[in-house]
Amino acid sequence: MNGLPTVPVHDLKIHPRESEIIAGTHGRSIFVADISLLQQLEGGRLPEAVTVFQPKTAIQYGDSPVGGEFVAQSNFQADAGDYGAQISYYVPEDVAEGLAEAAEAAAAEAEAEAETEAEEAEEGAEEEAEEEEAAEAPRGPRGGSARPQASIAILNAAGDTVQTMNGPATAGVQRVRWTFNRRSAPREPSPADRLDSLRTARMYEAVGDSLVEHEGVARETMDQVLSMMQGGNQGAIIRMFGGGGGGGGGAGDDWQERPAERYPPPGQAGRGGGRGGG
Repeated sequence: MNGLPTVPVHDLKIHPRESEIIAGTHGRSIFVADISLLQQLEGGRLPEAVTVFQPKTAIQYGDSPVGGEFVAQSNFQADAGDYGAQISYYVPEDVAEGLAEAAEAAAAEAEAEAETEAEEAEEGAEEEAEEEEAAEAPRGPRGGSARPQASIAILNAAGDTVQTMNGPATAGVQRVRWTFNRRSAPREPSPADRLDSLRTARMYEAVGDSLVEHEGVARETMDQVLSMMQGGNQGAIIRMFGGGGGGGGGAGDDWQERPAERYPPPGQAGRGGGRGGG
């Protein structure tokens, strides 16, 4: 029953977008269940072959940095559900039995090979060496405990495999969840990527020259910052200016017109914005 209590149900609705059935109960709120797999069955019958069901649309999102958000007098938290895309597939019973038999045969063969290797290693050795080799000899799975696994490939729009996962291959409807991980394959930069890179480098140099000329920033410091930015090491820049003390800037208690648009100086992350310079 998946948590539905023994209670009168006075109304049923099916959400057309979410493919969920909503049951209105008497005195026990509402009950929502995913029926997208049932809607994909032909004639209400399970398929005879291995079938991958059409997954629901999954949304990829990121979490806000802890400590950098704006909060009021309290926080609101709610369960957002499991993250990622759920992939459901069906394994018929005859297919699962065949895979289980093949897995047991492979496990028995691996065990026999391991025992043969252990016996060969023991031959011609001294008694003490024989005991050590027997204890360290590789052992295969025993008792046919190996379970078959299904391989799930995630493809992009071009048909390229971006991620592979394993899932159970036992009979019935099985589910795995893809959390949007993908292979980090190197990609040759396109002409547009190279042009953008050149434009970004020139912009960094122009801004750096302006800061040196008009703001009094030391040329040596600016060259170091430009080198870090071009190398993608923004974290080192934050540590350089956020944790370096004076660094040529003003006092830590100076008035900040827009404090939310810059990193707070060291030791002031928890101070209020209304403190004056005394």
